[in-house]
Amino acid sequence: MIVWIDIETTGLDPFGDEILEVGFMTTTENLTVVHYQSWLTYPPFGMPVLDDFITNMHTKSGLLEELKELQGSGFEPGRDDTQNNMLEYLSMVAEPGTLPMAGSSVHFDREFMKHQFPKVHDWFHYRNLDISSISNAAKIWKPEIAAGAPAGRGFHRAIPDLEDTLELAKYYRKELFG
Repeated sequence: MIVWIDIETTGLDPFGDEILEVGFMTTTENLTVVHYQSWLTYPPFGMPVLDDFITNMHTKSGLLEELKELQGSGFEPGRDDTQNNMLEYLSMVAEPGTLPMAGSSVHFDREFMKHQFPKVHDWFHYRNLDISSISNAAKIWKPEIAAGAPAGRGFHRAIPDLEDTLELAKYYRKELFG
């Protein structure tokens, strides 16, 4: 099994910004989707003031509206709730320390997870399966193949972004690794 991860955040700084959404997609080694799940998490000190770029991005995607609705419901899933839910998901997939963290620019996700969801971070193996690195390598060594890669939709939501990553992984698997 492969567990792919994507997060949406309030910015790019894992020490000062917050995770707002986490998504996991589990696939077989042949990249067939088995299951996926996403979780919203409300920042521990309330929603911070976001810069215009982040506000526009998360407004367009519907993430901010969904978080506001969640806040209005009286249930605000905090880090402990979200972390426990993610650990429950992972425990159904594999043993701790056996799964590489897979995704696009997964080092970004890993750094945020290390600081905000350390038990989830520690569940994963230290290795990564990073599709953006494969894409960069293709641009250098096989630019004709990179030119044909599917473009992501730029949704900036966990599950649609994971779907885009999976399509890219399937493309590069076929074109580079036959």
